[in-house]
Amino acid sequence: MTIDVRPEPGAAAARSSQNAGRRKNMILAGIAVGLLMRVLRDRRFYTYAITAIIVLVTGSKAAKENQTKSFQRLVEWNKRQTQRLEHTVKETAHDVKEALPG
Repeated sequence: MTIDVRPEPGAAAARSSQNAGRRKNMILAGIAVGLLMRVLRDRRFYTYAITAIIVLVTGSKAAKENQTKSFQRLVEWNKRQTQRLEHTVKETAHDVKEALPG
């Protein structure tokens, strides 16, 4: 009784395909790290990053201020509408009181 220990014909191709995939991923990772290092050493990158941060912070503050002003206008409008409605109710109650006999 003998055991056949020869690798299957497709196994070698699969292993070499996996190695090629790993090699490709390592090359891409090396390129990405190199590019990141180059970008981090560039002064213009820092200038753009700081400018973007300033714009975002300023924009968010302006948006919050605008939202606050809009909310204040809404509260004032609601007060005016409530006063107008109360005035209308008082006038109607007064007219009804006058219309009642007695």
